[in-house]
Amino acid sequence: MLKPLMQPGRYTELFFLDEATALAAGHRPCGMCRKPSYSAFKSMWTKANGIPPDIPTCEMDKLLHAERTNHLADGAWMSRLADLPPGVMVHWNNDIHLWSGSSLRLWAPEGYGAEQRVDEFESEVRLVTPPSVVKAIAAGYPVQLHKSA
Repeated sequence: MLKPLMQPGRYTELFFLDEATALAAGHRPCGMCRKPSYSAFKSMWTKANGIPPDIPTCEMDKLLHAERTNHLADGAWMSRLADLPPGVMVHWNNDIHLWSGSSLRLWAPEGYGAEQRVDEFESEVRLVTPPSVVKAIAAGYPVQLHKSA
């Protein structure tokens, strides 16, 4: 018999297009099925955000949850494209895009659109990926992308 998804008191089974999408939604790699990625993310995230490396997973999850649910609280979610690492998601032209470091790709549930060159690298955009996660990516966390990217 199959167990139902989303069981209280258990980890949440979430599935996304790719890791860039999951990180943009404020989630981290799974500590069970993606242990090496989880460990690398936690290491980069704690270091980049000045958080003790021995923070329990449940506390890390609380901080990520608080950040993703307070995304309109201040200007921390605004950034210049030129200051962002590849692999983050941003609002641009009223849509969500993946930033490659030199171009944008429109996000869709089934994959990314064609490259769109941007001349306005100094333009401010609203982050979709939470600022603490952007810092982890900038610190060297390698984001896995869908093949359409």
